[in-house]
Amino acid sequence: MNITVNLAVAMLSIVGGLAFLCLLTFLAMRRHSALAWLAAALVCGIFETIALDGDTLTALDIVIATIASPAAYFTVSQSIRVAFGAPMAHRNILITCASLTLLSLFLMRLPFPIPPVAVTLGGQLAGVVAMFDALLCLIRRRAVIGVLGHLMAAIALLLFMIILVRVPFFPTLLGADAPLGLFGRTDLQRVLIQIYAVLVPVSVLLIITRVVATTLNTYRNGAERDYLTGLPNRRFFEELARNRKVSPAALILCDVDSFKLVNDEYGHAAGDAMLRAFGSILQTGGIAARIGGDEFVLLLPGADLGEGKTKGDRLREAFRAYRLRELPMGESFSASFGVAMMDGPGDLQSAFERADMALSRAKQLGRNRCITELEVESPDNSTDQTTVAPVGQALATAAAQA
Repeated sequence: MNITVNLAVAMLSIVGGLAFLCLLTFLAMRRHSALAWLAAALVCGIFETIALDGDTLTALDIVIATIASPAAYFTVSQSIRVAFGAPMAHRNILITCASLTLLSLFLMRLPFPIPPVAVTLGGQLAGVVAMFDALLCLIRRRAVIGVLGHLMAAIALLLFMIILVRVPFFPTLLGADAPLGLFGRTDLQRVLIQIYAVLVPVSVLLIITRVVATTLNTYRNGAERDYLTGLPNRRFFEELARNRKVSPAALILCDVDSFKLVNDEYGHAAGDAMLRAFGSILQTGGIAARIGGDEFVLLLPGADLGEGKTKGDRLREAFRAYRLRELPMGESFSASFGVAMMDGPGDLQSAFERADMALSRAKQLGRNRCITELEVESPDNSTDQTTVAPVGQALATAAAQA
């Protein structure tokens, strides 16, 4: 008897401490919903532990345990889903778990006696359904959940098997008419409690670690990447450029022609869509970044000036051929490119300046051009490029006036 009480007290202390840890992490991690679900699961576990701690169980104890047990499994299942980037469980899972729990409560109210095992069977099956849903979710996402996800899947499998074993084993071991209080005094239940005492803290720590890692990664992406296009920002691009292993490289500065006119004529939604489209096209070329406004940069490790110009022309044509649904059908847009060579990490700033001069020259010559640093002083480089593509008659007129 003392062992049972000690195990119950130990589990209560562990679960209570983990619930407090979840609460603190929840407040620190921008109130991540996975931690809220996890804290709810631990609170349900506390109620279940308190209700089942005793030699004799009252009707209220049985009701609390019948509700708390499936609720704990369902909420921890939701926590696992949210923590590992999956959507919430389908409402059919919630309806199934709730229906099985209500079935157990209904059996308690029948005027004739029902075997205690039959009373709790619905709640136990609800726990089986919830954990199976979490396990199936992790299996489906096994390609993206990483090491933490695979460890969590192993623990979910163990919990699922424990619940699945308890459903038929206790009635077989003790008899269908055995009182529920007798289950807690069996050696099997003591072993299961000890297993829970290991699995529960490990699973909680795995979920918290996953949430913290995801949140920190979000902060890092916010500091290193442009929120609109998802491309690296200038600071992160310069870090990537200085840490590259291939030298030399071609550096291409580019921006969208008449971007302000697009914003004024069709709205900022069209302008944002244009920037996203331009960024997605540049990503196919090399190390791309958005360095401000409508200005982008592209690094081609190992490329020479001629290869950089060829790549710039291909990207220019791809951008001109692109069509946005935010613009009237048939309208096209263009971009200008300036190419310079970067000989080494220490040459980055100089390469930026030379590429910027080439880009300015491309603008002076009528836009929709790719100019290298060697062509900046050339007097005849205005005859081999296509003129700027129109973005509607109003934009073409405004661009000409500008």
